[in-house]
Amino acid sequence: MDIAMVGANGIAPEKVGYTVKSVPGQSFTGNRLLAWYYVSFALSLPAILPKLGLPFVAEWAWAKEQVLPPG
Repeated sequence: MDIAMVGANGIAPEKVGYTVKSVPGQSFTGNRLLAWYYVSFALSLPAILPKLGLPFVAEWAWAKEQVLPPG
């Protein structure tokens, strides 16, 4: 939710210096923040992913293959 709140006014991929209340001490680029946003939905509400309109489908599939057991 905190990432969604940061993105309420949009997230610029090239911007540096985003902060997220629940991740103290971290500074995020826009790209990193969008990736975290995508993964949070992929894990909790995967049916929402197509509605996000983010271009991370292939990267997410690859990442799952690298760290999750088959099945």
